Amino acid sequence: MGRRPGRAVSRSTWTVLVVLAIVMAALAPAGTVSATPYPRLPVFVGNHLLGNLSGPTLNAGSSGSLGLTVQDLLPWPMSVIALTLDIYAMGSNAGPATPIGSSMTPLLTGTNGVSGSNITFPVPPLAPGGVATVTVPVSTSASIGAASFLVRTALEFTANSTRYLLESRGWFSSTVWQNATELVNGSATLNLAALGVSGVTPESSIIVQTVTWAWVVYGMIAGAIALVGLGAFFYFRRTGSSAGAMRSPGASQAPSALGKRRKSEGD
Repeated sequence: MGRRPGRAVSRSTWTVLVVLAIVMAALAPAGTVSATPYPRLPVFVGNHLLGNLSGPTLNAGSSGSLGLTVQDLLPWPMSVIALTLDIYAMGSNAGPATPIGSSMTPLLTGTNGVSGSNITFPVPPLAPGGVATVTVPVSTSASIGAASFLVRTALEFTANSTRYLLESRGWFSSTVWQNATELVNGSATLNLAALGVSGVTPESSIIVQTVTWAWVVYGMIAGAIALVGLGAFFYFRRTGSSAGAMRSPGASQAPSALGKRRKSEGD
């Protein structure tokens, strides 16, 4: 006996649905680094694990460093700590801004020697209350134009056998961020479950300028020297002495017995 048409149609429909589900899952947007939920930390703790970010102001073609600290504010040691820094946009405010190509950004160098505009490097384990100070070298190309480069951060670590992930504003779209940080009435909030992270870290920036202020200083010094030289020229010209000394009044300036100045020796 052949297969009943109804059963054949049902199996075909099921196969199509499975294929569509697989395709939709493959085409779904990857989202931020935090694709899966992580356990949430108290807001104060999460906001201060990563801090003291200080981005440099550099002339195009020069180098500097970006500084930060990682602090263990938990009752457990922090281990397998990984810090990510990513130069992701140009602008003046955190969040999605003008995208940039990697060839136009400053270069960061992690403690593991890896360089690029996006780097992830290890941080030494920390005991409760411990602080690690991190310095990240920054280099720029002479061809980079004047701009403010935004640096987003991510901190991942293990504590009490649990993996935590914290990310900064720049990893989230405007819609996701707004829904997680603003209530219907407009008041501020922070919904970490909506963001899918354990906490929120701060961001930094690297400012590149094309005006070399050193040349301005050199120009001012040169101008001051020129003014001194010009003043000396007129001074010597007025006194008639290359040594800059006034002519001694001597006897030529002394009054005569007749009440008049002598004009020459022997008068």
